[in-house]
Amino acid sequence: MYASERIGLSLGLPLLLGAGLAAALGGGCLNIGAYTCSDNNQCLDGGQAGFCQPTGYCSYPDPVCATGFRYGDDADADLAGECVEVPGATDTDTDPTTVDPTDATSSGGSSETGLPTTLEPTTTNDTLDTDSTATETGDTCGSLDQPCCGDTCDDGLSCFGGTCGCIEDMAAGPNHTCVTRTDGHVFCWGANETGQLGVVGLVSSPVPVLTAETLLGGDGTRATQIDAAAHTCALREDGNAVCWGENAFGASIPAMPSKTAAPPTLITLATNWLQPALGTGFTCIAQSADFVATCFGRNDRGQLTGAESPGPISIESLFNFVEIDADTSHVCGRTVTGEMYCWGENADGQLGVNPATVPFSATVRQILVPPVGDIAVGAGHSCARVGDAVQCWGDNALGQLGDGTGVDSLTPVSATLPAGAIANVTASGNVSCAQLGTGEVYCWGDNTGNKLQMLGETKNDLFTPSPLILDLTDEAMMPIEIDEVAFGSGHGCVLSDTHEVYCWGLNAQGQVGNGIPSAQVLSPERVDLTCD
Repeated sequence: MYASERIGLSLGLPLLLGAGLAAALGGGCLNIGAYTCSDNNQCLDGGQAGFCQPTGYCSYPDPVCATGFRYGDDADADLAGECVEVPGATDTDTDPTTVDPTDATSSGGSSETGLPTTLEPTTTNDTLDTDSTATETGDTCGSLDQPCCGDTCDDGLSCFGGTCGCIEDMAAGPNHTCVTRTDGHVFCWGANETGQLGVVGLVSSPVPVLTAETLLGGDGTRATQIDAAAHTCALREDGNAVCWGENAFGASIPAMPSKTAAPPTLITLATNWLQPALGTGFTCIAQSADFVATCFGRNDRGQLTGAESPGPISIESLFNFVEIDADTSHVCGRTVTGEMYCWGENADGQLGVNPATVPFSATVRQILVPPVGDIAVGAGHSCARVGDAVQCWGDNALGQLGDGTGVDSLTPVSATLPAGAIANVTASGNVSCAQLGTGEVYCWGDNTGNKLQMLGETKNDLFTPSPLILDLTDEAMMPIEIDEVAFGSGHGCVLSDTHEVYCWGLNAQGQVGNGIPSAQVLSPERVDLTCD
């Protein structure tokens, strides 16, 4: 459901011939046993899966190393057995990239290929120090993981659910996860083959790494919201956005598509954006004040409402969107009066019309539902909170609509939730979730990687067509009260009411964030995110 472009490097060493080879052997400089790789599948050590680093050598999980990886014994002699270094950790002088697509001569300019010429990475790539915290935890209120002092906490912390913490927002892409802290910094972990972590030199990271420090938090301007696909975008408190990752259609740098991953780039199209919504190869952001939506990137299925790709374009202001959401190839928005409009892909009826006659729509179409509250967009389905019900339509092959039938529907059907008020609704890929007014979270749809925590001896049931409660416990078997959920292709994460992050599911690329890549993590594990 997600498109991605592998940008990993294959750096196999050339073979020395003739006298050159003899000289190298005589001098002891050549490690004949060095094994070069170009793909993760080539890295196996006693059955343990490894990762092919951009250096061209295999590495294997080792939580002692700052990056979580150590080179294997068959790497080059200078690297064998050494920890994989944090790339660029000592290079803190890189200038941030700023793009104003309306000015062809703005920061970076362009090369003869039309691509920006100064797209330098904007992060120090520092990993989190998992052994330190900003404040000592004690018995007094206001410090980390301690009760709030009324509704206040120490500097750098905020009061969440009566407890002081620092993680503010969370988003998951297909195989990575990112969070924002209250100090405005962003940390990401998991896959990085499309640059979605915002760092260079890492194929993936099983531990959180600091992203775009000079643009997010480091310059005094906080990141406030984040969303993720094969690329990632964060909104700043000044109303601008910073995006990075996959950019083949200009989803990360508007009007400047490139075959290579985009570094973290400041986008100055507006100064009053309020909500990002990312799809496969495109980005839409709702704008405050006049509630316009700005979109840029891929447009093969009408994602930009018929405008020429890669944009950016503004969706007509007459719709007055106060909320926007996107997934694979379609977008929906909610107006200030509760009307719902969608556009883009309609292969599964996610726009509420017959796909045989309307396979996709470059025209913004109203969805015939009563006034709605929250809206949610999945890969091939759409949902909305309508009063005390959640109604969904479109693809139902994996139970995404939650009505128990598994049958696609062009008209809204109600998910079979317990009676009572609905607080909010979310969707991602082929999963839908609703949080009740009582706090319980119910989810339905795809269960790849056991991301819905479905019961059963195999813990590998494929999907559920009816809502099931997401009943989670921590390592101490204490219940996790859920404030926010996020799902990737095969992993899930929650932000607890005390704003700690727990993840589980498929973990070959470190997307669970527990420091040790593995095939699968069955139960939620706390991601070690510090607040310093």
